[in-house]
Amino acid sequence: MSTIKTIYNYDELFPWLFGSQGYLGTAISINLRIQPLADTDKAIYPLGQQGRISPYIDDITREKIFWLGHFCKPAELEKSSQLLKTLVAGQAPHLNYLFEEQYQFNNQGITPPLIWPVNEVFAAHEVRFTATTDWLHSKTAQHFWQHRNQLAIDQKIKPYFQVEPLAMSNPYECFLDKKTFQHLSDLKKLMDPNKTLR
Repeated sequence: MSTIKTIYNYDELFPWLFGSQGYLGTAISINLRIQPLADTDKAIYPLGQQGRISPYIDDITREKIFWLGHFCKPAELEKSSQLLKTLVAGQAPHLNYLFEEQYQFNNQGITPPLIWPVNEVFAAHEVRFTATTDWLHSKTAQHFWQHRNQLAIDQKIKPYFQVEPLAMSNPYECFLDKKTFQHLSDLKKLMDPNKTLR
């Protein structure tokens, strides 16, 4: 039996929803608090209006875009960049490098534990690429993701595993520290005691 819960931004559970990707539950309605930038007079978002986001329908004929992502300290961005580009380049010509992006997240008081375990400034780096159809369904692709998983574990890298096809039964246990994983497990028992969700 499913239960509907109302969660506010001051609830203990709130920061754990970011990066949980449906592991703790599914959002059916969200209220956003839009905060204008410091150098603008008002929010750009159309206040007072309602809308609906149409469901995304995948086109099987469309070229698939994938990405590899890391969360790291700002000083480790260059190391992350070289590592990810080397991984993609090693699968040429089956993988085609597109571009990379970097972001820095400044401390705003709350850091989602499933994204970054410490309440501090951190950074994200990702590489995007396309893959040939024959590679996607090959053993080589399976070995690629297995190698990427093991590399992240061995080098204590924090991948953005929630958006990568890692093919792991429980990536949370592999990539989270013990304290964070234990707390997540406790929340899982509370929110999904019958393990209805993945």
